[in-house]
Amino acid sequence: MAFLHLLLEKLGFGPACLVSVARTEGSVPRERGAWMAVFADALVGTIGGGHVEFQAIAEARRRLAGGDAGPLLRRYALGPSLGQCCGGVMHLQFEPITRADGPRLQQRLAPRRTPVALFGGGHVGHALAQVLAPLPLALTWIDSRDGIFPAVVPQGVVCEAFRAGARCRARPGGRFARAHHELQPRRGPGRGGRLPAAPAGAA
Repeated sequence: MAFLHLLLEKLGFGPACLVSVARTEGSVPRERGAWMAVFADALVGTIGGGHVEFQAIAEARRRLAGGDAGPLLRRYALGPSLGQCCGGVMHLQFEPITRADGPRLQQRLAPRRTPVALFGGGHVGHALAQVLAPLPLALTWIDSRDGIFPAVVPQGVVCEAFRAGARCRARPGGRFARAHHELQPRRGPGRGGRLPAAPAGAA
């Protein structure tokens, strides 16, 4: 998120060329979706470094200086001719961006967050919420007890009060974390965990 915030901030001062990995073949330094923003006098992000990045920067700045409009897709073979030994191929997308593109970029470039359901609002759950909040996770903090959550929770954490015996289903790719002994999540495709009424003093 730090790169994205920096990109949006710098777009307030001038245009850039967004270079993103559109497709890959074989061994490459970065995955599809990796990006960097090339300004006339600065860079934000990376597509893996090395000669392929140097050439991409040069192409992006050439387009910035010439005012080339519209996106461009270019193929880079990471072999001896490029001075790289990866052996794969990167297809890079070049597109001009300005401050007006901010909302679209924020939605497109924001890192995907793994859904995590954290059960238990006591001292163990509180400590886990503090540790997990800065990570690229979509954290939902769950407990059945009234008034268990602190008045101020870490930024981005969603608190949910579940009734006793409720069933919770993980979102696709999601994970459960259990912070009190009373919860016994059931395992298996499409199954969630039952949340009992937690006794006073449970973590």
